[in-house]
Order: sequence, then C-alpha cells, then structure tokens
Amino acid sequence: MFDEILSLLAYRVMITPKTGFLVSQGTLPLSPTEPDISFMRCEVPGVGALPYIPGSSLKGPFRAHGEALLRSLSHNTNARFACDIGHNSACSQSIDFKRLSGKEKYLKICYACRTYGCLGVASVIRFEDAYPWRVPEEAEAIYKNLEERVMVRNGISVDRNSGKVKEGALFFYESVNLPFYSQIFLKNPEIWQVALFLKTIEHINEGFQKFGHSKSRGMGRVEIVPTELTVYTKGRNGLLFRTSTNNTEGALEKAIEGIDLTDDRWLRKSAVSGDRLKAVNDALLREGIDQLLRQTKQVG
Repeated sequence: MFDEILSLLAYRVMITPKTGFLVSQGTLPLSPTEPDISFMRCEVPGVGALPYIPGSSLKGPFRAHGEALLRSLSHNTNARFACDIGHNSACSQSIDFKRLSGKEKYLKICYACRTYGCLGVASVIRFEDAYPWRVPEEAEAIYKNLEERVMVRNGISVDRNSGKVKEGALFFYESVNLPFYSQIFLKNPEIWQVALFLKTIEHINEGFQKFGHSKSRGMGRVEIVPTELTVYTKGRNGLLFRTSTNNTEGALEKAIEGIDLTDDRWLRKSAVSGDRLKAVNDALLREGIDQLLRQTKQVG
C-alpha cells in the first residue's frame, strides 16, 4: 500500500476556536495559583510554554466522525464500512495479519481502518501537532500577549439526586482563544478517502463534531480552514489515486480541475491556495463521493 508513491497530499490548515476551547494536559497543577485544568503546552526554547494541540487530539475526533459517516452508507449492519471497537470485532482483533501482505491486509480491513489505520496497518491520513504560529519566529510575540488570549473559567458539579451544587465541587479551567496551524498529510489515498476527510471538515465547521474538553457544555467548537494544498504525484496528466474493490487493488489517474502539474524531475508537483483550492476541494469531494457510492453497492 505504501511500497511506491502514487500521490502525496499535504493540507495546511488553520484551526480557529469559535467557542471556549480547552485541550487539557491531564495532570494536576504544580502551583496552587494555576487553574485545576490547564491547556496543553509545549516549551519553546528561548520563549516559554505555549498552548498547542497534539496531533492525536485532532485525529481522534476526525476518526470518530468519519466512522459515523461511513456507517451511514448502508442499513446492513454487517457491511464492513467501520468496525465496532467495543465488541471484540475491531479489525485489529478479528483479523490475523501475520501471514498477510500489505495489500491483503488493506483489502481485509474496514473502510475506517483503511483510512485511519489500526494495529498492523498504517494510517493513510497523518496529523501533525497544531501550534499557534505559522512560523516559529512568531512564537515570541504570541507569548508576550498570551494572557490576553487565555481566559480562566469556573465550573461546578451538580448532585443528580438533589439538583443542587455539590459542596466543594467548584473548579477552574483555561479556555484559549488563539488560531492554531497544522499540516495534515494523505499518503497514497483513494479519492473517496480525500472526500471523507473534506466532508468531515464540513461537518466540523457546522458544529456537528467538537474538540477537547466539555463538548456537551458549550465548548469545543472550531472552524478548520484548508489554506494550501501541495501535491506530488506519479500521474502524468492528473493525480494517481489508489483504488480497491473487495478483492483487488489498483490505481486510477484523475485530472482535477485547478491542479496544474509541473515536472520536478522525479514526480509531478502542484500547490494551490485561495479560490483555486476551494474549487479543487469541491472537485475532490464530488469525485470521491461518487466513487464511494459506487463501492457501497458492491459492499452492501
């Protein structure tokens, strides 16, 4: 599945909180002056500790919503669009990978695991950590003004029986109002996997999938905007996408309007942004959904 390069896609994205936003670090504060729940931070050499979003905190919500979208394709509960992790039927538990080749593994696992990976099979989509700067040189200015962008909020715990606030249950937590920047990579994707990624972003921006802490209590809504797409492809006149059916795997070259390829003496390359990127994403979404619906009829 990754033995050769067919196409590489790299999306630069901007993640902007639209409500209170907290990706918690999960440890108790060392200082009594710090909030009970703090935002994840990384130490920037020569600057200080700045908030960031781990790639795993991005991938989790993307996968969860992607699985739900895939399961919605069929009323047949036995269809292998997304495995059920909670009932010992996850692909990593129900399939013996030991004697299978990479291609055989890929064809046996569900569509969700084909896209986001499982034990024994690598993920097609890879998420980088998201930082509050486009380039590292911006970190110092962000650090100096950090207090203006971090709010300390309070929360309470309510007794379910009495409906009253539990005594001593007041706690404090951070909410960060900063844009974050990241890159998301797709290596040798099928075109429907690109469409699934883009459709998930649509639903995130509409508020159907949230991130971080207290999602059911008004926090965690973000807007994700792809700002640039860089592609490398083996295709001569279009992007070369991997294809698969229940039994075979192949490749299909697809010319996408808005992507003008230039030869870099090894592969073909293109970079798009702005209005052109929106047109490219619309085309990828349309073509990818069409392919996925065709495969749906074959799977069940």
